[in-house]
Amino acid sequence: MILIIEDFFTPHEKICKFLFLKREFSEIIKIDQDCYENLYKIQDNDVNFFIKQENFSVSDILKLEYYFEQIYRVDGDLLRFLNKKKRTKKLFHIKRDNSGITAIQEILENFNEEISEINLGKTNKPYMDAQEDDVVLYPSDEE
Repeated sequence: MILIIEDFFTPHEKICKFLFLKREFSEIIKIDQDCYENLYKIQDNDVNFFIKQENFSVSDILKLEYYFEQIYRVDGDLLRFLNKKKRTKKLFHIKRDNSGITAIQEILENFNEEISEINLGKTNKPYMDAQEDDVVLYPSDEE
């Protein structure tokens, strides 16, 4: 089951056109604010859903994501993909021009592993390297 979280500038039709075959999307249903009435349909594996990101709060989106195996979420010019069953993540770049979306291109696969290898929290920041040899003089208590 697939959930597509679209925004105003990237409709779900464009995402489906560039990433999927038509047979995967035999049926796609919009989830409105009364989303909890449609939860019984989520149990059916042949039905896919999309929601507009602007219409839901962050907590409601997180609650809905719990019920789906594959989630596509648009964040500006990035499309984030999460497959819970296979435990994979992908990151796509949405290319645009004056006429609209021209392509969706994969940037990274399993990007969490690559980011954790960099380990941003423990690396020295550039300004720290520049100040490493500076001697700091602290005033004494008498002054």
